[in-house]
Amino acid sequence: MKKKVIVVCIILLGISLLVGGVLISVFTPSSDSSKKEKKLKDIQTEQVTKDEITGYIELLYSDKATIEDVKKIADADISGDMLFIGNDSYLRQTPSNKIMTQYSLGEYKKKQDIYASNVEKLMRKNLDYQLGKHIVSEEGDIVQKFSYRTYYYQLYLGDLNQLISTLMPNVFEDYSSMLVRELNDEELAKMYQLKVKALEILNDYINNYVNENEVVSFDLIYKKQGDKIVQDYFSLLMQLNGSFYQNVSYQTADEEQALISDRIARVQGMINAAINNQTLDMANPLQLKK
Repeated sequence: MKKKVIVVCIILLGISLLVGGVLISVFTPSSDSSKKEKKLKDIQTEQVTKDEITGYIELLYSDKATIEDVKKIADADISGDMLFIGNDSYLRQTPSNKIMTQYSLGEYKKKQDIYASNVEKLMRKNLDYQLGKHIVSEEGDIVQKFSYRTYYYQLYLGDLNQLISTLMPNVFEDYSSMLVRELNDEELAKMYQLKVKALEILNDYINNYVNENEVVSFDLIYKKQGDKIVQDYFSLLMQLNGSFYQNVSYQTADEEQALISDRIARVQGMINAAINNQTLDMANPLQLKK
């Protein structure tokens, strides 16, 4: 009899534990639901987006901007010609310290700093941007409306490189072969001198690249892929450096050729003017103004 009582008690105890377990499972929130994955709109809020974009633009227009800093944010390969301010920008780049010392390029560095600073001041002054609507799409993506007006930096950079290219035959006898091989130290030194000379010639025209009223609109998209938020800050960089303005963009081969022809004519006019006002001596094209 006692054995039966003990068995019954064990069974009742088991039932009570089972029922208790069911009740606990019903009334206690599951660990999965408590750790429910947040939606993109809850993470990439309008204020977060505004702060990110503002911080990114402040970095891009800072003297402290480096290629590595921008790479981390844009999550893409970045070259010096994409940056418009800072020591890593194309305007500020120099050869190695060895070459700078060996070929006594200190005076060129001083002039480079002056001309680069003049352009950078205009770029900062010419910057104007607005953040528009912050939209959550039906798919759950974020669309941040963005409009901007910036210095025509890519137009300026294209003219600078055209100046260098046009003057190369007057500096190097075998300039055509230099395009397909590695340059030696002397050639690197002269290329640097030529860049600074081109900066000097173009310094008289830097106000021509100020953008008075061309405003471009751009949709910055944010997507959520697993735990990662994917955005297109690389495109934002390219927008701000002037790569999408009408004066450098083209849709057809004819449009491209028209832009090239305009650039060649424009730069040749600068060279002719520099010769006439004695900024440029074609017999010694690397010589700086005194």
